[in-house]
Amino acid sequence: MPTFAPHNLKVGEKCWLIVGGEDKDNANVHQAEVTAIDGNKYTVTRKFWEDEVFDKNKEGDLEARMYEEEEVSGLSHLEGEFSERKVIDEGNGKATLCQMDANFRDGGYDDMVDMRKLNDAELCYNLRVRCLNKVPYCRCGVTLVAINLYEPISSYKPGGANEHIYSTATKEYYKAQTDRSKCPPHCWSLGSHCFKSLFERRPGHTGNNDQSIVITGESGAGKTFNTKQILDFLADLGATAGGDDAEGKITDLMLDATPILEGFGNANMPRNPDSSRFGKLYKIFFDKTSKTITGCSITPYMLEKSRVSSQQMCERNFHIFYRMIHEALPYQDRKPIEQVTNKIFFDGNMMGFSAEERERYHIRCYDDYVFLRGGTAQLENEYDRIYGDVPKGWKPTADEPGNGEPEGREYKDAANMAETKLALTKFFTDEQIDLIWRITSGCLWLGNVEYDGDNDKCNPRDSGLSKQALDTVAEMWMVDRDLLYKAMYVETIPIAGKDKECPRGLTEALTLRDSMARTTYERLFVWMVSKMSETLTTKDSRCKPQTQPFIGVLDIFGFEFYPDEALKPLGGKTMNTLDQFNINMCNEVLQGVFVDVIFKLEQTLYFEQVHEKIEIDFDVNDDTIQLMKDRKHSIIEAMDQVIHKKKSGKKGDQEFFDTLFKMHGDTKTKYGEAKTNASYRLDMSKRAGRKTYAQGGPYGYQTTAKPYGVPKELAAETPGIFRLQHYAANVTYDVRNWIDRDMDKLSRDSYDCLLSSQLPEFIEETFKEAAANSVKTTVARDFANSLNTLVATLEATECNFVRCLKASNPLASSVFKNALVLNQLKYTGMLDTLIIRRGGVPIRICLLYTSPSPRDS
Repeated sequence: MPTFAPHNLKVGEKCWLIVGGEDKDNANVHQAEVTAIDGNKYTVTRKFWEDEVFDKNKEGDLEARMYEEEEVSGLSHLEGEFSERKVIDEGNGKATLCQMDANFRDGGYDDMVDMRKLNDAELCYNLRVRCLNKVPYCRCGVTLVAINLYEPISSYKPGGANEHIYSTATKEYYKAQTDRSKCPPHCWSLGSHCFKSLFERRPGHTGNNDQSIVITGESGAGKTFNTKQILDFLADLGATAGGDDAEGKITDLMLDATPILEGFGNANMPRNPDSSRFGKLYKIFFDKTSKTITGCSITPYMLEKSRVSSQQMCERNFHIFYRMIHEALPYQDRKPIEQVTNKIFFDGNMMGFSAEERERYHIRCYDDYVFLRGGTAQLENEYDRIYGDVPKGWKPTADEPGNGEPEGREYKDAANMAETKLALTKFFTDEQIDLIWRITSGCLWLGNVEYDGDNDKCNPRDSGLSKQALDTVAEMWMVDRDLLYKAMYVETIPIAGKDKECPRGLTEALTLRDSMARTTYERLFVWMVSKMSETLTTKDSRCKPQTQPFIGVLDIFGFEFYPDEALKPLGGKTMNTLDQFNINMCNEVLQGVFVDVIFKLEQTLYFEQVHEKIEIDFDVNDDTIQLMKDRKHSIIEAMDQVIHKKKSGKKGDQEFFDTLFKMHGDTKTKYGEAKTNASYRLDMSKRAGRKTYAQGGPYGYQTTAKPYGVPKELAAETPGIFRLQHYAANVTYDVRNWIDRDMDKLSRDSYDCLLSSQLPEFIEETFKEAAANSVKTTVARDFANSLNTLVATLEATECNFVRCLKASNPLASSVFKNALVLNQLKYTGMLDTLIIRRGGVPIRICLLYTSPSPRDS
């Protein structure tokens, strides 16, 4: 663990008081003054102040937070070390002190490593100053920090208050940039730096000087927005450097892929109405001589395919389903329709699916589809589903705490469908587009197949809506209906050298149905991205992906979890699943790359200045990565063991949980440089008492519904939970359905059904190969392997990082919540950067200031 240094504060000195916890619990960063010192314990006074951060009152209006003057005692003499006990009735009650720079620069610092006081509170304050001044970017060494100001789109357009941020003049300024360190921080500055570095030769380096930009942040922080800005800048830079018509078309095509990727890969989440549910790596290839773009490839990472068949409360399925179903609407924007070039209209000015398209693809109403109502497992849960736009004040249930949706959510499904339809024509033939709609509609209809029977024996219901679902899927996918019916409940397995048809019970049959829908949708998505990449890398004959230099732009999911107080495990309403585990595994791996780059840069800088190596005390996350995904003694390997034994369902989940429990008690297996065992990161302890789980009580404890306590039904739903200590936070994972989700492979009968398809392409070319490799790996292991490949790609490039932050939650303009930002700084690894930078700060301070104070070091 990192070693805290004394802050050396004196009586009468102003400082920062950080109150730990979440913003919603009134955690914050305050200015304070030291009033007493008793040994190693400090007392401070926080003066009365009114925060310019606003909250909603009961009427939904904005009101300022008021903080009364308060004396806080029992604070540590070590900077950043939180008190062991509660010292204040705010946040989680624990607090720490940090030094304050009395001469903090007006307007803040462009590069935060230049700050005199390198601590969490100063970093947060710098971001606050810049955010309130409408400056969305700053640097922290090699890292670009991007704050989502959540300003109206109109404010960035000509005549708007923020026009200058992304204006044509600003773009030209950064295109002419020669030294990044001398220009104001901006995502275009980073793009310009990478472009110019691409054509430079590094000393002692042979081959291309490939660049990469890793963009991370939590949902709603602006990852996709900044990715678009960088792609747009590079497209402009690459095309105008000497391009002709062919290059112009390539750069346009790069951007045309966005509506397709977002439509089929994005979804509504509680924190973000347009959350990317997959990662993507763009590789933009350049000609060395003309320095123009020749092509682009797109590699997707782990589409969250489980979303097709199940969503939790306050979530939606993928956007494309709602865009298909939404009623057609007339175009009504101010821009004349004849000037609109990014949409396809029918009947003059109509957007969405036409009546003919709705009939051709058997489109019905939202609540006619089980997969849009949360999936079969959620049907019994009583809460309002999100289909269309959500008004201000909306709540999923009447007893949901808080004031509901603060701003409302508008999805513009019909208008976005018009954009998606046009984008598809840029990459696919009419026959391929018809195939895409057929497959997508069939995936949605498959959820309506129902069963008669129980867990001992069942059959697909061949009447009513279920019969219509079977008929529709068979028609849409052009598969043999009898084979489809069989695939819904039968598994043919080899026994003693002979094939035997094994009818399954209800739970396993539902898994067969859902797996077919999930896997088919995922394979369609991957196929579409592959076809788009093929177009983008073959349109220009000059494109040679194997030899040409490239700039990689990685837009990937940030650290994601539901905090303990948000968990609603009964009925699976809200919990952390295998999807969150995989997402956080990705973030652990990328954090390892990030730390490695920062370590090397800091050590290089220090060696250049003092010609000595520097030892930095830092808690690396190697052991967490190994615990999550190693080939031996890891969480994924524990799942692999269960699947290898051909166990599934609740029995499989129980054995997986039991294996984790044994792993937790294993003191022999060591991980990482710190030589820690699994119990250092893994917590399997059971809690008791009459408190909610977030307050230290048992998992699932209810205080709002009688009888109070843990519902008896919960024990039948899940074998248990485990808590994992990530670099960013402790996360509680519920292991229910993990084995089935991880296995999520199609049965032999499902492959037989799909390979009977008469569709002209996609299905046969995709599933013939998949069937041959169906037993070789699992979802989590597949993803872990893809992360290894991704890391190898990044490590072969000059790596740059963009950490996206949001200043408020829910998103609001002109609001900056200290605790929210401070926690994101932790989740994105920015505070780790400070810890590493502190190792070299004395020499940097001496170079920047002629008379540093003793405690600056």
